[in-house]
Amino acid sequence: MTDDGVARSLFLVGIMVTSVMLGVLFFDIEKEGENLAPVIEGDIPSIILFGSIDSLSLSITDEEMGGLTVTAALDGSPIQDQVDADGNLVIDILELEVGSHVIEVEAMDSLGQESKWTSVFIIEYPDEGFRMIAVSSNEIFVE
Repeated sequence: MTDDGVARSLFLVGIMVTSVMLGVLFFDIEKEGENLAPVIEGDIPSIILFGSIDSLSLSITDEEMGGLTVTAALDGSPIQDQVDADGNLVIDILELEVGSHVIEVEAMDSLGQESKWTSVFIIEYPDEGFRMIAVSSNEIFVE
């Protein structure tokens, strides 16, 4: 009886399936074990109308939120607001004056991996457009 290479083909198919399965398992395990630097995200508009927004929100995420150290500054002054358990940071901007402002945030995880995030925004008065003042003629007497 001749097998015409069937046994060899089945053996090669077995090796290929096994190598694919091991590769899938290896890459899945490798991704689960990765610990990347913290991610800082924020959607802060570049121009804010005075009085239209009272706070700005940022989101900070990491694989180990418990070991995260976050420092934030607004115009070079440290921000006293703290990051909550979900990684949200709300920055109060009610006291800011009209002009350009900078928010700087640094996050460091327990492995020493660091992320930095900076945003510049401008607070300005709303455009009032052109105004026309109509004055009726009044008689003024000076004695």
